[in-house]
Formats: sequence, structure tokens, C-alpha cells
Amino acid sequence: MGSDQQIAFFLRELKDGDTWRRAAAAKGLGRLRRDEHAWVLVGSADDRAPEVREAVAAGLGRLGVAEAGRTVLPALMGDEDPWVRRRASRAAIRLGLDDPAAVEAYSRLLRDPDHHLRINALDALGALGVPGRVPGLVALLGDPESAVWGRARVLLYRFRHDPAVHAEVVRTAELGVGDARVRALQAGRWDTVRLLLPLLGDPDGDVRAGAVAGLGTLVDDGLQPWERRSVARALVAHLAADPSTVWQTHNALIGLTEALPGLRLTADRTPSADVRAAALSLLDTHNATDENTGDDLARFVHALDDPDETVRFHAAEGLAHWLATTGRLPRDEERLRAQLAALASDSGAATRAVAEEALLALDGCRP
Repeated sequence: MGSDQQIAFFLRELKDGDTWRRAAAAKGLGRLRRDEHAWVLVGSADDRAPEVREAVAAGLGRLGVAEAGRTVLPALMGDEDPWVRRRASRAAIRLGLDDPAAVEAYSRLLRDPDHHLRINALDALGALGVPGRVPGLVALLGDPESAVWGRARVLLYRFRHDPAVHAEVVRTAELGVGDARVRALQAGRWDTVRLLLPLLGDPDGDVRAGAVAGLGTLVDDGLQPWERRSVARALVAHLAADPSTVWQTHNALIGLTEALPGLRLTADRTPSADVRAAALSLLDTHNATDENTGDDLARFVHALDDPDETVRFHAAEGLAHWLATTGRLPRDEERLRAQLAALASDSGAATRAVAEEALLALDGCRP
């Protein structure tokens, strides 16, 4: 069939065919890539059959006539049929629609029950460089789909200096519920130390974990100098107080030199093997050092005989790094060699490996 005949056929089918023929005609016109057909498709955007409306949206996306797309795609993004909404949103993204009606349509899709459409909306807003409706965007931090809340978090970080975004994230951190509140807390720079520290004592375990994660982000990104001691004290206290977040709190403390005095006391006094292991790990010279690091040798050596394997592992690992960093021989070298040799022959594979590493480090030390 020649091109003119094909066009005439599609036009007749679009007007008079049954549902599937009208849909096929709309798709066919889109594939012909003639700008004038975009306006023909606009005329069928209110077809009674969702299959046809979906085909119209697809055809408009292929034709690339933004002016035509602007007239109907925002409305189709609010269609009752999810497949029409999905196709219309992809077409709008393809056409780069950035007018207020399109932005509003994307904002509505942030609350769409179809997670593919929430993803499309986030991708579109990201491409346009706008946050859309801020409450709807922040609410997606609580979305069950990681592909959704992950995109929302990235987008919110981009607009972290927007006063409306800042206010809504803080509001959600203080008053929100469930995962939205917790993730408003993985949000980092918006959350002040003043807001997060009291939440370490929240009765909700998820909120406590979120507060630890938020403080960990602040430690990584750089606390203000006057904040470091208060954060260090609070996290060290939390390490011993909340068994459910021991290793998450450990991770938040990495590199926080101001925590080392408290961690030494914790390692010496705590009855909890998990907390003892975490504290010893944080005294490892690979994590942080201070003027009292030299005194940690005795703690590592003492913990080599701990009844808990995890404690022994971190003691041996910390000792290996201490010896490699300082290059100093301990006073009772022979006794230490015997302890390490025992660990290297009668422990789990991981502990054997670090005990052997410590023995090699010991060989490299000088009096």
C-alpha cells in the first residue's frame, strides 16, 4: 500500500473502525512521522475506548510535536485507565513538556497507585529540574518500592536548599509516620543535631534507627566543630543503651575522634559482648586515633582471651592494625605471640586470619 493510500486508510479506520482498528490506526499514524498527524491524534484523545486513548498518547510521543502533546497529554495523565496514564506520561517525558499543566500532572502522579507511574513522575520532575508538589514528593520517602523512595530521596537532596522542601522534610521527620519519618531523618543535611539527638531515645525502634542513620550522615558529611562532642557522647551512650542498633551506631561513630575516650570506658565496662566488640572495633587505628591510642594495646591484648569469638576477632584485628601503625613491640612479646598463635590454630576462619595478620605485624615491629 502506497504512503498516501496508507494514510487515507488510517484516517478512515481512526474514524469508523472498531476499537482495535482505531487503536491500530492511531499507532500507524504515529509511526509515519508526519507532524500534521499529531493534530489528527489530538482529535481522538477523548475516544471512548482506553486502548485508543493509549495509542493516541503513544503516537503523540513518537511524532514529537510538543504543541500538540501539550493540548491533551496532561489530561491523559489523569485518565481513569492506568495504561493510558502510563503511556501519556512517557510521551510527555519524550516531548519534554515543561508547562505548568504538565508539571501539575506529574505532581498528581506522585500519588498514583501504580508505582511505574510514580517512577515516571519522579523521572520527569528530575529532568525538568523542579520538585513538583512538595508534600507529595516528601511523602514518597515512605513508599514501599525502593525504586520510588530512592528516586524521591535523590530529588529531595537536589532541592535541599528550597525553603518549602526543607520545611516539609523537617515536618515529616518530626510528625510523620513509618518509613517516611525514618527516611526523612537518611535525609542528612536538613536535619539538625538539635532535632536528631532527642530521637535517640524515642520509643519507636525504627525512629531510633533513623536518628542514628541521620547522625551518621552528618558525621560523614562533616559536623560543625561545636557539634562533634555532643554527637560523640550521645552515640557512645546509645551504643551501650540500644542493643537493636549496636552495629548501626558503630557505623555512625566511625571516624569520630571525639568518641574515643567514651569508647575506651565502654570497652572496659560493658557486660555486652556485642557492645564490647563494637567499641574495640572503633578503637582500631584504621577508624580513628588520638593522643591516647598508645594505651589501647592493653585493651586489645586483654580482649584476646574474651569468651566471645566476635570480641576476640575485633581485638586481634585492632591489635594487628595497632602494631602496623605504631611499629612498637609490646612489653611481654612472647606471651602475646603465644596468645595469637593459639587464636591462629583454634578459632573460626576469620579470627584465625586476623590472628595471623597480627603475628606478621608483630614480626615487623622493633623494640
